[in-house]
Amino acid sequence: MWSVASILTGLMSFMHDDQATTGSMVTSASEKKAFARDSVKYNLNNSLFKKVFPDLVEDLTERQRQREAETGESRSQPCHP
Repeated sequence: MWSVASILTGLMSFMHDDQATTGSMVTSASEKKAFARDSVKYNLNNSLFKKVFPDLVEDLTERQRQREAETGESRSQPCHP
């Protein structure tokens, strides 16, 4: 039987590996960072995410404000469609 630890280890290996696998996307490091930024933006606009993770929303919102202040970036414009 799979333990939570082994499942999480498997997921992490997919996130850190550049090897092509079924259903994977080959992306550069900068594209991965852009996808991560877009994921945060998406989640901060998702009502279910905000309901389930209110503490995380507060932290992510503050980090997003700081990033925008440093870079002049806008939350409303994702990097990828």
